[in-house]
Amino acid sequence: MADDQVLTVAQVTVLGTMMLIAHGLPVEIRITQQAGVRLVTALALRMGCALVLGMILHHIYSWGNWLQQPVELLWQPPAQTDDSLLTWIISQVKALQ
Repeated sequence: MADDQVLTVAQVTVLGTMMLIAHGLPVEIRITQQAGVRLVTALALRMGCALVLGMILHHIYSWGNWLQQPVELLWQPPAQTDDSLLTWIISQVKALQ
């Protein structure tokens, strides 16, 4: 990522909050459908709430000039040169042990 495209702590917080609201949509929407809620209604509600909360947080952080420092990534995944399916399977099996 170039220096002029560095995310701020506020931007990462807003994105993370929005993802937390809508993270399990496929499973949760199916459950709400079985409870009698229409698919479009459930999707619109969850996505709408995520977007509205994201906008509110963005405006609060911008207004107060809070969390505007560039984000410092403390963990970076190791670079892999081999992206084959077999390598991925082996790494997943190792992670389970």
